[in-house]
Amino acid sequence: MADIAFLLLIFLILVTGIDEKGNVKLPVFRYSQKVSSPKRIAIVIDKSGRIFVDGFAMDWSRFDSFLNSLSNKKDIIARLIADSSTDYSNVDRVLSFLRKKNILKIVLVTKEPVNGKKK
Repeated sequence: MADIAFLLLIFLILVTGIDEKGNVKLPVFRYSQKVSSPKRIAIVIDKSGRIFVDGFAMDWSRFDSFLNSLSNKKDIIARLIADSSTDYSNVDRVLSFLRKKNILKIVLVTKEPVNGKKK
């Protein structure tokens, strides 16, 4: 299971890109599933390795404190959005933080294809 998640993460990193406005471009997957949960956080890692949690920039110590402050960590779904130019060590570090805090439900965010084709 960890191998599959690792391969999906590598794929995510390789196929995403950033547009001129600095937004993260998401990869397109043919088979995807929408996930909804009242307890979810969005973690974005940009190409320079900066972390944004629910739209707020954080350094590593603040990110650690934020994760410590969360309650019912087993119920939280972390939505991980990474740019293709992001150094994998930053993605691995975020995944390690989440694992240490017992946040094990992680979703890799992708785009849905339009009529079977990439947007």
